[in-house]
Amino acid sequence: MRAAFDKHLIEVLGNFVADGELVGDDGRHSCTAVTIECCKKANLCAMVDVQLVKIGDHWEIVSIVPQMELPISTWNGRFIISAGDSNLCNRREVTVDIEKQRIRVVQTSSCDPSVPAVTYYIEPPARRP
Repeated sequence: MRAAFDKHLIEVLGNFVADGELVGDDGRHSCTAVTIECCKKANLCAMVDVQLVKIGDHWEIVSIVPQMELPISTWNGRFIISAGDSNLCNRREVTVDIEKQRIRVVQTSSCDPSVPAVTYYIEPPARRP
């Protein structure tokens, strides 16, 4: 996944937090809002996916899916890299590029290796009519 944010990643007491929408490499919107928080002290990144659907003129929440906490393997002045099983049959690798203010999430199937990996970016929430 590729990620960019309204203005910047929010840094609070050495931790990073971001909200946005999962957007595919091809620019297609997934209708999934995401919050990600990476905590240096706990050495973990946590994500929550919120599935959305448009009904009439309004967006409605379909489901809220907390993902598993992902252990951090790298945290330096430029990158935070975190990976692990995110829920049943899914594995996610999250790369936070602190310098470029982007987050990429690569999701693979841990149950079926024939399923191709999907790359998303977290982008600012879209303003939709």
